[in-house]
Amino acid sequence: MYMITQSFSDIIIDGENYTSMFKENYYDLIGLDKFRAEFMVHQWGPAGVFLPEFTRALVPDKDRYEKPDAIEVRHLAGMIFLHDSLPWPAYSDPQPYVTIWAAQDELGWGDDVDFLPYWDNADYLAPMTDALVASIFRNGDRALVVLFNNTDESQDASLAFDLAKLGVPATQLRDFETGEQFTLTGGAATVPITARNFRLLFMER
Repeated sequence: MYMITQSFSDIIIDGENYTSMFKENYYDLIGLDKFRAEFMVHQWGPAGVFLPEFTRALVPDKDRYEKPDAIEVRHLAGMIFLHDSLPWPAYSDPQPYVTIWAAQDELGWGDDVDFLPYWDNADYLAPMTDALVASIFRNGDRALVVLFNNTDESQDASLAFDLAKLGVPATQLRDFETGEQFTLTGGAATVPITARNFRLLFMER
């Protein structure tokens, strides 16, 4: 960041520097700590936008990134939203980003939404592991949970909320994409999630 000049910008677009380094996916290229440090830019003012390099990089079989079920694209989309950052949906199938935007619309997106990030929401959600995390977006008494599995194995995520502190009188979680429902018992539920994937979970009555 060169704030002498970039402080006048509305957005900061990053990601092109990975064109030559990209080797099939972003799994090892960008970890959670690296994304927090390099691509959020919340502290500087401008919005951070990440430009993927999937089909732009020198990799074989580029067509796979244009398919709706490309897990490499879903992984990056989930990581971007997990950090309240923005994508430039280029060089890959846009469906994961469109799905996230639709979930934001359902929650109601604007200045009233509170971002409770996975590294600073232990008052509301019991921590899980360093690679199985969840950020919360709260709009009044409604909330959208972004569950993210940054491992190579499927996981059973134990989500234990303090509903009173969170201020969301929920009795269940609903997966925005699949419609699956998970009952909250004492504010807790177990939600399965596949490797390198994300789930969008609405907290509801």
